[in-house]
Amino acid sequence: MRQHKIICLATIISTALVLCHTGPADAQAEVPQARDSEIAGTPRDAEDSEPEPEEQQEEQPEPEIEPEPEVEPEPVAEPEPAAEPEPAAETETEETSSGNETGFLSRWVGLGLGVGVYIPTIVNDMTPHVAASLDMALLLPFHGRRLSIAFGAGYSPPGAAGEETDVRIGDDGGEWTYEMTTHEVFLSLGAVYRIFSPGGRLFNPYFGVFGRVYLLHTKVSGEAGGEQLGEHTEQSTRGGFAVLIGAELRLGPGALFLDATFGWSDLPHDITGDTNTGSLSFNLGYRFFL
Repeated sequence: MRQHKIICLATIISTALVLCHTGPADAQAEVPQARDSEIAGTPRDAEDSEPEPEEQQEEQPEPEIEPEPEVEPEPVAEPEPAAEPEPAAETETEETSSGNETGFLSRWVGLGLGVGVYIPTIVNDMTPHVAASLDMALLLPFHGRRLSIAFGAGYSPPGAAGEETDVRIGDDGGEWTYEMTTHEVFLSLGAVYRIFSPGGRLFNPYFGVFGRVYLLHTKVSGEAGGEQLGEHTEQSTRGGFAVLIGAELRLGPGALFLDATFGWSDLPHDITGDTNTGSLSFNLGYRFFL
């Protein structure tokens, strides 16, 4: 303890002497600096040494940046070549020199002549007979001239014959025979439509619808007991209709045709009774295109 007190006393005395010579401020500054140097374990000269300039420090090499690959420009699509215009369709007035392959498109009128059989038996008692026909058509200038306005005329004289009993003959009535002929002239006006252009195909179906006027002249003659009963006539004009279906076969400047027609009108003559002109006719002929 005494030694410790002596050491402390000596320390205080030495400190007082230092303060007398250097002043209190310098002593306070030196004490912490000395303590700092002792704690760090390095001399003050090392602390006061200036750091090396940045230029002398080794520079760290910057990492090289790989250049981005160049993007190749997309190839520009070449414009498609313009489509060649389709050749214009042949005009309706053109015809080839190898058989009218485009039909009769330069023609305006069809004219046909035909002959056939007239069969009224399916709807009345008159017998079949030969019939003649004439037709003329105006080909309309659209839709390949498939549609036409047609006029037709025909003639047929169907008839009937039979035996009847009449109370006016003899005392108890008797039989008499008769022969009847009805001259029919029929005029038709209507429309006909062809499936293909006229002459455009080798085979060309068609159909038509008509209004029809019948000019009727009926003649009846009879005989009873060997005696002539005379001749009686009656005539009238009746309205009716007709429907037509047929086909053409191209040949030369026109076409062969075969068609079937059903026509009808009433026939209310006194000498025939209440009957009709209904009939089915078949006609074969040739039609020119002009």
